[in-house]
Amino acid sequence: MVQHRLVSDEATTPTDEATTPASDKPDEGHAPPQAVVEAGPLRRSFAIAEDTVYYLTAVLLTLGAAAVLVEAVIGFAQGLGEPRTASLELLDSLLIIFIFAELLYAVRITVASHELSAEPFLIVGILAAIKEIVVLSLKVSTGLANGPEFARTITGIGVLAGVVFALGVAILVLRRPKDATAT
Repeated sequence: MVQHRLVSDEATTPTDEATTPASDKPDEGHAPPQAVVEAGPLRRSFAIAEDTVYYLTAVLLTLGAAAVLVEAVIGFAQGLGEPRTASLELLDSLLIIFIFAELLYAVRITVASHELSAEPFLIVGILAAIKEIVVLSLKVSTGLANGPEFARTITGIGVLAGVVFALGVAILVLRRPKDATAT
C-alpha cells in the first residue's frame, strides 16, 4: 500500500537535496518507502472532495443506524404479543446496526489515515454472515423451516460458516507481518 503525503511547494528547496547526507537518500534502483505527492491546487481540491464524500457517508451511515434502531424498538414494542417473532426481528435489526457501526469505523479509519484498509470491510462481511447464520438458526429452532426448506436452511448455514472461515483467514493473512511474507 502506498501512502501519500501532501507536501507544500516551499517544503522542498533545491538546497535540500544538496544538504541531505548520502545515507539518507534512497538507492537509485529502489522506491522510497512513501511516495510524496506535490500539493497543488487541484490535488488539494480532490483531497477536500474526498474528505467531504467520506464525511457525508459517515453522516448517512449514522442516520441509517439510528433509523434501524428506532424501527427495531417500535417493531419490538408492537410485536410483544408474539415474543419469539419480535425477538427474532429485534436481533436481526441489532445485527444490522452492528454492521452500520463497523462501516462507520471503516470510514473513520480511512479519513484518519488516508488509506483504504480491507480489514474493516472483511469484518463487515463476517458480521453480515453471522447475522444470517443467527437468523437462519432461529428459524430452524422455532420450527419456521420445515421439510425441504429445512435442508436449504441447513445448507445455507454451512455455506455461511464457510464464508466466515474464509474471511477470518483473509484477516489473518492481512495481519501477518510484512517480513514473514518475504521468507
